[in-house]
Amino acid sequence: MKYSFNAAQKLIENDIRPRLYFGPDDVAAIHSGLKSSDGRKLWKRFVERSGDLVELALTVEDMPFELSRWCRAWNLPGTKIVFGAPDIGALAALTGDERAIEACRRIITSLIKAEELVVKEFGKDAYGSRHRVGYMAGFYMAPLYDMAAQFLTSAERSLFCQWAMRFVIKHNVDLLSPKLYFGPGGNINFVGLNGALMTALVLQGDKLVKVDQRLIDSLLGMMEAAIGGCIAPSGYPLEDIGYGTAVVANMSYTIETARRLGVADFAARYPRYNKFGRAMIHFVQPWGEHLSNTGDHGDDFKRRDFILPRLAEETHDPTLLWLWQTLSYNHGAIHPMNSDQTLYGEAALGKGRQVPATINSLVAAPLLAKAQRPTAATVPIAFCCRRRGLVSFRSGWRNDDLLLVFDGSSRSDGAQGHHHDSSGHFSLSAVGEYFSIDTGRYNVTRTCHSVVLVNGESTPDRDSWSQTLHEGRLTEYAPHQFVDSAAADATAQYGGAVRKAERRVGLVKGAGARPYVWVQDAINANDKWATFDWQMQCAPESKVKVHKRGGVVTGFQHGNLLGVDLFVPLFPGKRNDPAAHKVDSAFCDMAHPNAVTYLDIDTQEKIDQKVAEFSRPAAMIHGPVHERPRLVVRYEGWNGRSLAVLIPRLKGEAAPKLKQIEAVPGAIAVEIAFAKVTDTLIVSYDHPVLKAGEVDERGGWCVIRR
Repeated sequence: MKYSFNAAQKLIENDIRPRLYFGPDDVAAIHSGLKSSDGRKLWKRFVERSGDLVELALTVEDMPFELSRWCRAWNLPGTKIVFGAPDIGALAALTGDERAIEACRRIITSLIKAEELVVKEFGKDAYGSRHRVGYMAGFYMAPLYDMAAQFLTSAERSLFCQWAMRFVIKHNVDLLSPKLYFGPGGNINFVGLNGALMTALVLQGDKLVKVDQRLIDSLLGMMEAAIGGCIAPSGYPLEDIGYGTAVVANMSYTIETARRLGVADFAARYPRYNKFGRAMIHFVQPWGEHLSNTGDHGDDFKRRDFILPRLAEETHDPTLLWLWQTLSYNHGAIHPMNSDQTLYGEAALGKGRQVPATINSLVAAPLLAKAQRPTAATVPIAFCCRRRGLVSFRSGWRNDDLLLVFDGSSRSDGAQGHHHDSSGHFSLSAVGEYFSIDTGRYNVTRTCHSVVLVNGESTPDRDSWSQTLHEGRLTEYAPHQFVDSAAADATAQYGGAVRKAERRVGLVKGAGARPYVWVQDAINANDKWATFDWQMQCAPESKVKVHKRGGVVTGFQHGNLLGVDLFVPLFPGKRNDPAAHKVDSAFCDMAHPNAVTYLDIDTQEKIDQKVAEFSRPAAMIHGPVHERPRLVVRYEGWNGRSLAVLIPRLKGEAAPKLKQIEAVPGAIAVEIAFAKVTDTLIVSYDHPVLKAGEVDERGGWCVIRR
């Protein structure tokens, strides 16, 4: 299947269908590409799943009614039918199955009646609302029409064209222009735009209707704004993993189809689109399977089945084919009530390998065998999105390597609604365990992130879920062969409680010892003595054993360990001077979302009921995490200066020995003795003198390995 510019020109000129994703001459090639073992498994699962969708579409008693209620809940018949519409159409186009054809006919002839029911229910408000079927459903109905048109009568095709023009294209343009330009990265605006543009594209060259070029130009202009608003120059989605991945994946259909139909070449104008796949691979867990969450949803990647194979071909990157197969998608992992497999239907290809059983995977099936896992030789181990203020460091691409995600919390006004107080938060995975987690949706405040709280700060808003009003700033990104480092300024997110709140993290790699992480904090509570709570959000089912200056976290997946030790400055002279920093205590408690009332989990009984919806508490790691252990180390001082060292190790492996050593005042020095090497780690604050033990260096920090 060709997605080069104007590849479908002859099909448009002669009004031959299908033509959006493939043409009639490509059908044989699709079947030929399914002859491998993986291909046969994929085809079998596709036929099963699309067949179930066909039966659903044929057995619902009132199709207009079901379509009118689509997307109010995922498990409603109408939602399944709309989400599955492209695959119902594909089954008809690829096999000529009569029941699939009849299902297509029944859906298409019910669309206008469904809109009338929405208007009857909501009155004039329906026209300015996403309740309308046409606001979002055009994205799914356009490919259904394209693949089913060859089987429809002119009257049936005309019904679709009337619905498309009146309820999708014209209404959405009226609703979104110029509003979209002021929020081009928001998912609600985008889905309306995307559905309208996809619908306009499917009508290109249709003998029954001609779309006003002014409408097309308006949609194309808004799509340009949306591409820039949704995707950072680095390729990272500005609404983060979950919402952002779904938005860009949906966007890829219109970008690729517009190019194939010769309407626009967005990818040529916006190189950031082609960078998206490589950006995403930097956030996959070391062992694959899932992404490390960064946003206000979960770690899911909806509709990866089109964008990853397409970008793999366009950018000659076989690691994206590996990502396509190692991930899986099930919205029920985020919200257990949405677990009906008819919605997802992944085809299991082998151990740890699966792809969605969709028409998109069928088209890309010849690429399955070309997948390659990333290695240090093929994919860099550091990534930074400066627009979002987000960093990914890893020690390598093996299952037991360390992944550190550091969030500076820069935000975009064009993609509002899901911003968190996450400046300085770090997520840490190592030795096969997810230790410091991102807690996902409804966990907006600092109390829900692995950051420092000041003076017993508690959750500020227990009554609603809403985004933060302040953003942080990534101030440093310095990848290095031995020690990667990054820093953030979180001052604004403390809302005046501090004069300064800065954090720097480092990932120490190199031969002789396991990779580990250090976290340096510098907080000034407006020149007043304060209490500081250094916190780390742990995965549910993790076991946390505390000691005087930290704790040991045992992961739930393999029982491997993470040692956490926090050090404060040594006071010159008398160690017990009243002005000296001191660690008061370390403890572990259970943390919850800030929106407990909004979620109706404001009692422990309700929390327990919510957690019980999941197969096990640890299943919540995909987000939102409603309850989890939180390791807290509490210390006091005139300044919130501390250095935390986090060292992973295997179960049964001896822990390294850590000892704080004398340093120049205004610095913290720690000696870490591993079995084969010893590291001296020094951080300073107001000066560049790094002297401790045998080390005499200059700078803001250093790690010396001997």
